[in-house]
Amino acid sequence: MHLTDSSALSKPPSWDRYGVVQQCRAHYLQRLVVVAQEAGVLEPRALEQLQEGAGAFFEAMVSAARRSGFEQADGLTASRISLVDDNQLEQELRRDDIARRLYDRCAENLWRLHLRCVTLLNRPELVLKDNPMSPDGVSAGLAALCAALGLSQEKILDLLDRLEQQLALHMPVLYGELADLLAQAGVAAAVAQRSIVQAPSGPAGEPASGGEDPLAALKGALLQQTASPGPTGGGAVQLAPAGGGPVQVVDAELLERLLDRLKTLDAFTPTNPELIMHGAGSDGPGRPPAALNARNLGVAGPDGASIDALALIFEAIFAHPQLAEGARAAIVGLQIPVLKLALQDRSFFSERQHPARLTLDRMAVLATGLPPSAGFEHPLCQQLNQIAAGIRNAPRLGSETFTAALAGLDAAIAARGEAIEALAAAYQPLVARVEQEGQAASVARQFLASRLQAGLPQEFVEFLEHDWFAVLEAACRTGGVQGQAWQAASGLVDELLWSIAPKQTQEERQRLAALIPSILKRIPIALAAIGRRLDPGSPFLDACFALQTAAMRGRALPSAAPARPQGGLEEAIQAPVGRGALQHYDLEAGGRLLKVLRYPEPGSITVTPGRRGEWLEFQLPDAGAGLLCGRLSWDGPGGEVLLANPDWDFAVYLGPGVLDALLRVRQASRCNATSLFDEAAEQAARLMAAAS
Repeated sequence: MHLTDSSALSKPPSWDRYGVVQQCRAHYLQRLVVVAQEAGVLEPRALEQLQEGAGAFFEAMVSAARRSGFEQADGLTASRISLVDDNQLEQELRRDDIARRLYDRCAENLWRLHLRCVTLLNRPELVLKDNPMSPDGVSAGLAALCAALGLSQEKILDLLDRLEQQLALHMPVLYGELADLLAQAGVAAAVAQRSIVQAPSGPAGEPASGGEDPLAALKGALLQQTASPGPTGGGAVQLAPAGGGPVQVVDAELLERLLDRLKTLDAFTPTNPELIMHGAGSDGPGRPPAALNARNLGVAGPDGASIDALALIFEAIFAHPQLAEGARAAIVGLQIPVLKLALQDRSFFSERQHPARLTLDRMAVLATGLPPSAGFEHPLCQQLNQIAAGIRNAPRLGSETFTAALAGLDAAIAARGEAIEALAAAYQPLVARVEQEGQAASVARQFLASRLQAGLPQEFVEFLEHDWFAVLEAACRTGGVQGQAWQAASGLVDELLWSIAPKQTQEERQRLAALIPSILKRIPIALAAIGRRLDPGSPFLDACFALQTAAMRGRALPSAAPARPQGGLEEAIQAPVGRGALQHYDLEAGGRLLKVLRYPEPGSITVTPGRRGEWLEFQLPDAGAGLLCGRLSWDGPGGEVLLANPDWDFAVYLGPGVLDALLRVRQASRCNATSLFDEAAEQAARLMAAAS
């Protein structure tokens, strides 16, 4: 996942980067001390170590070199476990659990903070776990605090429980305070170019199958860590030919024991998604159980490579920031069934189109566009959990079980698409109104462009291009260019321009003297009709007085008058997003709200048509809540599109050229057509390759 600093698209930051970083650091560390004190830690040396541990992590992340986007696998592989004693391991796992639960509990405010930290540190590649104030940094502080206290194992674990209770109360608030602090300092939020999984176009959304299988690459990285091949023999069951590499096997007797162990674990795994979401049978509230790996199952050496590969993949899926909570609960319910199938079905590791792998991908496709906070009570998450329950409760678990689940998922994906299309159709009256307004705006712009001339004072030009443009646009919408309102509004422009031209005859001067009061009377009346007013001391009126006085005396326009900028209208039309050219407003009718983004004159803008049915992630100019993800549900002949999402109480209309502009400056991104399973495997493989 990469992030784009939106502030870099306009002007350099005016805030003091170093000063803001230090201000955040001080506030963050001070609040950690308060949390520890409320948990009963009062020893000054321990509190000092808490700050030093968290502060060291902070400094390391601020100055860190770019790292892989895949987060560490929480120390769950056998090679790392052997490096620490049992007490240290238990403490480390407990701290890791605390950090994982904090990621979930603080998700909204932590993400708000993270987007601004990307801008603050100028690190577009910064991942959440490398954030200087992430829960991993809190875990580092807790490690230093516990080491300084020198308590028994029992007391340390008890203290960690108390600390977690206080962290759960304080950290969401603290992350919100830090995000607000950065906002007040003028640090803009970056725009995340997220990799929300979506299958590419084609039957049932099949993920692409070209290139090396990421699962094979991951197994290869894991096998490099083993010292010798596993047991082989006539009673062995092959697990996977890893892309033409060595075949790994699990002894048949061991396989039987593993399946019995998984059956026992499965019996104690909650199937109720509400219980899963609230921590029953897991590591705690809001956090799914840690993925089962080779060590958990008592398998060592190369025999565990396949098991560890799946463990790392599930860890990545559990941590996927775009998966809604309820969708995660459904995937948690499939952890053991997938592992059981993988141990018995060698094709799982050799076929990218294996039904079990595709099932995970389709579940992510169905969940695309859900807000990350959507829980088990969301209808779509309930549907996902029902499909997962069907797999778990199957009388005989095999590839055909997942094939049947795929059929249900394909039907659900198609039904959701049809429902969103129907929702978008309900907005067509508002879309028609927007397009009518767009045509009126185009006519008004073209009329003004034909009348305005070089040498006019800027105040005069701005009044016509902004205030009087609105009058012309409204008049065109009301009755077209043949209507009385348009004739009056356009005629007044011609009269106004004639009034500032030099008058050489007495007849012309008499006509001008009679016309000026009429013009000055009709302008405010026309503006008031569209809800605007003309200030008696406005620069436009001052310019009118000077120009008309000169005209009455037969003089040309004052030589000192500033020239109209060259290509003023064209430059405004083609200006990049964020410089005032993009219009943003709301239309409401029939109980429906349409948010409109459009250019005033789309004719000269490059248009890149969208792909109907794809999901787009973007941010509205006034959306303080962050990114939106909507489905492109309608597209017009000029490149205009309509985005809809059943979880919104509105729809979004992007006029011609707007989608292209937003994509070009990275204020929007297409949701990538990737496989959830392959994406997780690729991330894990990159991590293993970097660590080897």
